[in-house]
Amino acid sequence: MHYRVRPMPTKLVGTKHHQVAQLLRKHIAQLPPGGKVPTFAELTRRFGASRTTIETALQRLRKDGLIYRPAGKQRLVVAELHDKAAGSIALLRPDYPSQDYDAICCAVVEAGKKRGWVFDLLSYGDLRALDLERAWGNNDAALLLPNCQEFPPHLVRVLSNPRKPIVLLQEHWVGRGVCNVCVDDRMVGRMAVEHLISLGHRRILMLLEQPHVSSVMERYEGWREAMIGIGETDLESLLVDCQVENGQHPLTVAYAGMSRWMETNRTKFTAIFSTTEYGAIAAIRTLDEHGLKVPDDVSVISFAGKSNLCAFIRPPLTAVEIDMESYGRATADALSELLSQSSASAGEIKIKPALWMRRTTGRAPDQTSRSRSDNE
Repeated sequence: MHYRVRPMPTKLVGTKHHQVAQLLRKHIAQLPPGGKVPTFAELTRRFGASRTTIETALQRLRKDGLIYRPAGKQRLVVAELHDKAAGSIALLRPDYPSQDYDAICCAVVEAGKKRGWVFDLLSYGDLRALDLERAWGNNDAALLLPNCQEFPPHLVRVLSNPRKPIVLLQEHWVGRGVCNVCVDDRMVGRMAVEHLISLGHRRILMLLEQPHVSSVMERYEGWREAMIGIGETDLESLLVDCQVENGQHPLTVAYAGMSRWMETNRTKFTAIFSTTEYGAIAAIRTLDEHGLKVPDDVSVISFAGKSNLCAFIRPPLTAVEIDMESYGRATADALSELLSQSSASAGEIKIKPALWMRRTTGRAPDQTSRSRSDNE
């Protein structure tokens, strides 16, 4: 993992009452239902805080339902039914189904549960209409998984100066006020191309079947750098941009885009790198419809996150993947650091990918083998 950090201004997490509330939350989690909360005098001595700070912290815990004052009583007690969580985290994700989004959310929630966190799972439809500060509500922190839309100005302002700890997932957001956890997507592109080069391929097609978000464009840059490194300069002829929009299913759009390209171009190629497994599936079908076999005539590789789908594709798909457990753990580590204020920093954490070789990549065809153009 690669870290680039910058100072993060003190926000709500840095206030004394927030720190006291967090410590009290852990203490209350050890008490039985109905147990008495320490008195104001005891709490001011224990935490070295003013009565006003203690009152603010207790009000927060009462609002969260952890403690209450029984009728006619002076002492606060632990609620009969309450969540003994160490922290409450808002997790905001796009509202449409996505295997990749599901895998990321599951990994993050599992890692957070090991720290005693509970999650407020929220979804949004339009990033331009997302009121982030209202969405995270009374939660201690937030995780935002963006969709493929461009960040609107009002959201940029909030993210550049967040009131609470927040971690962006998947988005490359360097030099701003929040921490972001993402895949080293440029390495994904380089790793895919370098694998194909090791098999003798030079004419490697790039299939863009995702919107032009930062992660996809980083994979494109990795492909571009590796291709230039072997002396390929005519990269425009090797780029298939399917122009997928936010909310469109990449599989159907990629199939249509790849089919159009094959029908209107005569560019020779021996391999395809797709930004996701959906594009790879579409490419394999399109190649088959044009009488080309994978990997005998054309090799196919893609980025696949950590998808079980790759093993069920025929032939099984060679892919650059990440360990989702490591992704979830890195996210939890970053958020825990921000919550604890042990090191007030924000930056980018990159998860390194790994190559999984299956059966869609093979040696490049030799001079006597049929080419893509010769086969049509």
